[in-house]
Amino acid sequence: MTAHAQVLNGRNDVARRAEASQAKAKRPAEPVSPIAVKPREAPYSLREMLDNPQILIPPKALIPHLAWPGRATLISGREKSGKSTLVGQGVAASTRGGEFLGEQLQPAVTLWYGIDEDIGDTVRRVSAFNADPDALFIQPERPSASQMEAEIRDTGADIVVIDVLPELYSGLITSARSSDDILPFLRPYVNVARDTGIALVFLHHTVKNGVEYRDSTAIGGVVDVVLTLRQRGIRTEADGEEWDAGTADDGRRLLDGKGRGGINVKLRLAFDGVSYSVGSAPMPPRARILSELSRGEASGSTLASALKVQKGTVLTELRDLHSDGLVVKRGTGPKTVYEISASGSQSILSVPDQKPHTQTPEPIELDEVEI
Repeated sequence: MTAHAQVLNGRNDVARRAEASQAKAKRPAEPVSPIAVKPREAPYSLREMLDNPQILIPPKALIPHLAWPGRATLISGREKSGKSTLVGQGVAASTRGGEFLGEQLQPAVTLWYGIDEDIGDTVRRVSAFNADPDALFIQPERPSASQMEAEIRDTGADIVVIDVLPELYSGLITSARSSDDILPFLRPYVNVARDTGIALVFLHHTVKNGVEYRDSTAIGGVVDVVLTLRQRGIRTEADGEEWDAGTADDGRRLLDGKGRGGINVKLRLAFDGVSYSVGSAPMPPRARILSELSRGEASGSTLASALKVQKGTVLTELRDLHSDGLVVKRGTGPKTVYEISASGSQSILSVPDQKPHTQTPEPIELDEVEI
């Protein structure tokens, strides 16, 4: 329960409540705001607030850098940049009371609204991170605010994730760019987080520049924390030269943003295509190839162009991956294409940096070759 909720529950000034209620009854009725969901309380004095010392303690993150009790976080990034994976990794660790990005977590229950993808994708992702199956609940249907509140009670959730935000309001509002539409729609969800004390996380997309979230600025106004997950090549003036635009995605990520209460996040991460770690080491070519192939089949030339890696290096890695049974080759010569195998999809988490060679590898020609 949030500190504000504790103050509401702990107040005993019955006489003052009665006087305020009688005074209110004498006033003419006023139009009811569409976002008003409970009777209006009389103002509280600062002294009343200070009588509850808990209110002076800033909330401790349930998932470091991502989720705080009684607050709503917006995490946005380009499509397929790894937003769901980052949050999924943190959620899985929290269900076990495990470690996430070098920090120990307290056990927590999560309710995950997977309304943007096949439920099997969500299950496989969190299972790969060894989530406690009894501490994670998955709901593929989008909820109303009241349904979310009821399901929080039913599951005992401490954390709620909505993946992704546009699917929550799609078809229910006139314009996602209008604050008049967005604000009254999202406010009840944020109020649920306030009233129940859960940590609410909205996943969202950015515009093409990868720096700003899509749709109305009212989204950032109604939540408490606004974060952006950016890959290398998407930079702002405050980023270092290593984040220069026009460079290939090599797995380096920057989690950047601010929030109410002095929350300030600027964290450099390394993404190997499946999991995150703290640091700025680039993803090795072998892992980058598997990550790229997980999106669909491709030729050696296409992979080399997408990854900005020499074609000979790509073909050497593909030969080793095929030998290990992690990729499948179809066609011959210039028409050769590769796709990730079932074994590759399952073992991608444990792919080593480089496959050791017992002898010097044979040179690879720049044309497609059979392996």
